[in-house]
Formats: sequence, C-alpha cells, structure tokens
Amino acid sequence: MHSIKAKIIPIVGASLLIGSVAMAWLFNRSYEKTLDRASDQALTQARESFQIQKKSAIELMSASIQAMQGNQVLVDAFANRDRDQLGQAAGPIFDDFAKHFGVTHWNYWESEPEGTAEVKGLVNFYRAATPKKFGEFLERATLASVVRQKSFVDGLDLGNTGFALRVVGPVYRAGKVIGYFEIGKDIASFLDSMKKQSGSEYGLMLLKSTLDEKKWASSRTSRGLRNDWEDMKEFVLAKNTSPDASIFNYDKTILGIPTTGEQLGLVTKDTTMFARAVLPIDDASGKRVGGVFILTNVTEVYRHAIDTRNQALVFIVALNLLVGVGLWLLFHVLIVRRLDRLIVVATRVVGGEYQTRIESTSKDEIGRFEKLFDQFREVFVSVVAEAEKPRNEKSA
Repeated sequence: MHSIKAKIIPIVGASLLIGSVAMAWLFNRSYEKTLDRASDQALTQARESFQIQKKSAIELMSASIQAMQGNQVLVDAFANRDRDQLGQAAGPIFDDFAKHFGVTHWNYWESEPEGTAEVKGLVNFYRAATPKKFGEFLERATLASVVRQKSFVDGLDLGNTGFALRVVGPVYRAGKVIGYFEIGKDIASFLDSMKKQSGSEYGLMLLKSTLDEKKWASSRTSRGLRNDWEDMKEFVLAKNTSPDASIFNYDKTILGIPTTGEQLGLVTKDTTMFARAVLPIDDASGKRVGGVFILTNVTEVYRHAIDTRNQALVFIVALNLLVGVGLWLLFHVLIVRRLDRLIVVATRVVGGEYQTRIESTSKDEIGRFEKLFDQFREVFVSVVAEAEKPRNEKSA
C-alpha cells in the first residue's frame, strides 16, 4: 500500500461509515424517546385519572355513610340485629346506589368483642349484594383501623376475588357504637372510565399470592367465566378493557416498582405494538397486591418513527457517498494528478530533457511546491551543464 490514495481512501471511508453509524444511533435514540414519551404520558394520565376517581368515590361514599347513619330505620334494625328488616330497608337503597354510582359493597359489621384492645377483623352481619352470606370473620386493614380510630376510614382492600375502595364508619345509637357500616366500590369499574378518557387499554392484575385459588375459580365459574388461574405465573387478570386478554400477560415481579408507576417496555401482538406501563396498587396496610397495567397503542408512532429513521439513513448514506466521491475527485484533481505530473516531469528531466518545465497552476501548497520544483530543475540543469563543460573542452 504505497499509494497515498490507497492510504487516505480507507480513512475517509471509515470516517463516513462511523458518521453514518453515529447518525443511525441518534435516530434510534430519537424514536425510542418518542415511544417513551407516549408511554410516560399514558402512565401519568392513568395515575391522575385513578386518583381523581378514587377521591371522588371516597367523597361520595363518605357522604352516603353519613346519610345512612342518620336513617333511623336502618340504625334501629341494625341495633336490634333484625337482618330481615335491615335487608328490606337497605336493599333498595343499595340497588339504587349500584345502578347510579357503581357501588358494589354495602356491608354491616358486628362490633368487636368487649374488652378487646386490638382486632384484625370483624364478623359480617349483613351484605346487601349477597344477603344470604353472613357471619364470616374477615381480616382487613380498614376494619382494624375503624375499630381503633372510631371514625371514618378509607382505603383499598382486597377481598377473596376482587379489589375494592372501601369507606367504613362506626354506627352509633344512644352514644354507643353498635357496629360498623361499610360502602365499597370495585376499582375495576374505574378502568372503563379511564379508557374513555385516554383511549389506552387497562387491565387490573392481582397477585396470586394474595388470593385463594379455590375461591377465585368458584367466582369465575359462578359468573360464567373461564378459570384463568393458570394463564400467568404471578398474576390473574381481574378486569380488562380489551377483548384480547392475552396482551396483558406478564410474568415478572412488580414488587420493587415505585407507587408512581413504571414503564415496562414494548409488547407486540400480531401487527399491533403497545407501550406497556404499570401503576402498582397497595392495599390499606401498604401491602402490594397488584397493579393497573396500561397498554398504549404506539403502532403508528412506531411506524412513523421507523419510516423517518430509514428515510434519514438513506439520505445520510447517499450524502456520504456523494461527499466521499467529491472528496476523492478533489483529492485526485488537487493533489494526485498534479503530483503525477511532477513525477513525469522529473522523470523526463532525469532522462535528459532538461528544458521540460513545470508550470505552477495555483498558489496553494502544491503550487508552491511546483514552483520550487521548477527552480530545482533549473539548478539541476545548471549543475549538469557546468559538469559537462570540462568534458566538452577536452573533446574540442
């Protein structure tokens, strides 16, 4: 590799190649950031929407409990432990609240045993949704808190097969606590409203470790649904807004994810691409029980980004080729061709054509070298002429 061209062309080519790779990386980062922004916006919107609905539901249920505490018929029936009378009075009210406000739980709880300083749960006296089921002792953080505080308590609590936002308050008669009244709303109902606002798909995923497998299977069967317990390793899908439940499949942990939520990357289903994120859900005791998974369709954003990237790369490659060819031509015309001409002239002068001249074609470095070379030629010719004089004189 004795030619300057052979040495410089690979360097120029490598430089252009490195530039193209760098530009490709920048474009990749650009479209990745575009997808990240779309996922971040969906996560932020889901978090804000969830909190707004949670606050609104708590306010509604708290006001409703206050109103029911003033309903003497309900209070008397509960104080007398007349379950039939309580059901006749509370049932129609619950049906109305369920229809208009999406309330799913309307429960009365027995008082804690006298002399008990700390309890983990209470015995259910009446369930408006399932009036034939009563007498069951349930441990819940909200129930333990309302016994301890004797004032309104709200929080998210996981039941046997679902997850509800609950508000619980004490029921008084003649200044004495006679039990507790609870209104709850299944948070799965939040998802449909969230989808209407954002257009994203939402799925409520619950950790299997917090559920009873037999009760889950029984609940699904009673509602005419397939038992999906084995679909995923860690989760069951309690509610989703998409007809395709498989897009929510996820088998990694969410225990270390912050409560503000986190992006989970991209997932592809057929020809559709989704940006996935999760908003973890903790119960009233702070225990992680599941999460709301957000799937945002970014197919068009992705395709547009890919098309833009590919077009840009084609343009960059074409531009680099043009630049490379242009540099090669400039190098050839400004340097190589002129050096070749100097070599030809030098060869002819050495061969005896002393009068062969080299004309300077510009004032650049090569032009100055051409001028210097011609001066050197003249000196060389003079030296040769002086050296030949004695020989010519002897011949004469």
